[in-house]
Amino acid sequence: MRSLLALLRIEAAASLADRRLAVLGAMHKLLLAGAQVLLWSSLVGPEGTTIDGGHLSHADVVTYVLLATALASLAEFPVVDTINDRVARGQAAVDVLRPPGFPMLVLAGELARFVVGLVTQALPALVVLGAVLGFVTPGPDRVAAALLLVVGGWLLATLVGWCIAIAALRLLDTTQVKYAFQGVTALFSGALVPLWFFPEPLRAIAEALPFHLLFHAPLSVWLGLAGWAEIVRFFAVLALWLCVLVPVAVAAWHWSRAEMVVHGG
Repeated sequence: MRSLLALLRIEAAASLADRRLAVLGAMHKLLLAGAQVLLWSSLVGPEGTTIDGGHLSHADVVTYVLLATALASLAEFPVVDTINDRVARGQAAVDVLRPPGFPMLVLAGELARFVVGLVTQALPALVVLGAVLGFVTPGPDRVAAALLLVVGGWLLATLVGWCIAIAALRLLDTTQVKYAFQGVTALFSGALVPLWFFPEPLRAIAEALPFHLLFHAPLSVWLGLAGWAEIVRFFAVLALWLCVLVPVAVAAWHWSRAEMVVHGG
């Protein structure tokens, strides 16, 4: 536990080392969120719109867009770039021999960067645009449930990214595979278009895949458009996918590491 906390502190400090990147990242989030709010505001109008779960007000739309933009990294699988970079620089062979272990190093780094990105880049955009355009804040029980789903979604996205990226130990680079997954995730997670606006056949496909747990699930909870029975279902489906992905991620690690050892890495 101490080694994990130490790794988190080191990675967080490294992420905060360049203040200019944090400022540019915050400006990027601000501009991106503002542009999407303007787009969706023009589509739904000041009165909002009706969806199958009830009425979606203009403030709900603004809140959805701001939160989806804040969580955008969940659909980007940055762990793939991290591992590909370590493999390309030969750092992965050294990481495997270090005491914390390669998986722990990667996991700690991704968690630290995700939290730092939320605090230094997403939060300022949420505060500024939320104060200007309006922001829906639910009760503490829904806030807690939504945040737990975000944590579970981060772990799910990291495991998916890990399964893609760790093959780089054999294939040297998996960037193109990441791009394919990013497109599928952006479509079926609700990151670009909320699933409430999907036609039924496409929405059924989206809900059968794990990606709706990254955006649609926590944002539905936050906006009060998911009842508690549906919230329980979200957590059950999340637990099921994690139970599937964890052994797959472990098997992928052993498969890729064996090839690396065979070649003297």
